[in-house]
Formats: sequence, C-alpha cells, structure tokens
Amino acid sequence: MRSEPKIRAACHALRRTVILCGFIAVAGCTQFPDLNQSVSTEARNGNFPALVPVEVLRADAPAQQVTDTTTTTLEARVAALRSRANRLRGTVLNRSARARLEQKPDIPAEG
Repeated sequence: MRSEPKIRAACHALRRTVILCGFIAVAGCTQFPDLNQSVSTEARNGNFPALVPVEVLRADAPAQQVTDTTTTTLEARVAALRSRANRLRGTVLNRSARARLEQKPDIPAEG
C-alpha cells in the first residue's frame, strides 16, 4: 500500500510528459507564414551597416569603465535614494489635518 502514492506520482508525470509531447507534435505541424513577404522592398534593398571585427569596436571603447569614483558616486546615490524612500514612507497628514478632513462639513441651509 505504501507504493501507491509513488505509482500515482509516476503515472501523473508520465501523463504530463505524453500531453507535452502531443502539444509539441501539434506545434511542429503548424504552417508558418512566409516572412519574406512581410519585408518591404526598401528594407530589403536598404543600406545595412558594415560588419567589422570585434577588435575594432574594442579599440574605441575605454579600457576601464568602472573606477573608484564610480563606486563612490553610486554609493552616494544609493544612500540618497534610500533616504528619500524613508521620507516618502511617512504619513502625509498630521493628526489635526486628518481630524479636520474626517469632520462632516457644516453647510448652511438656503432658505
């Protein structure tokens, strides 16, 4: 009797696998649209950028992008943002303003 839960779990796993394989098989039979017809003539005949070796791109990039000042600047910005977040977590209205808003307005009757 102890093996029944294991057998049920194995059957559920097998059932899920068979269903997944069925979905994959159905998806494999799908007719995909012809994507070549969706590209305009201007795009097909357009000027594309030249492909260059990555070494050429790396030569133009600065050697070191993160410095000690970058770290210090980011830490200061993090501290400022955390301080701002703490200020925004506070209440917007003090007790007297909240009590005034909760009072029923006294509107004189016209007559």
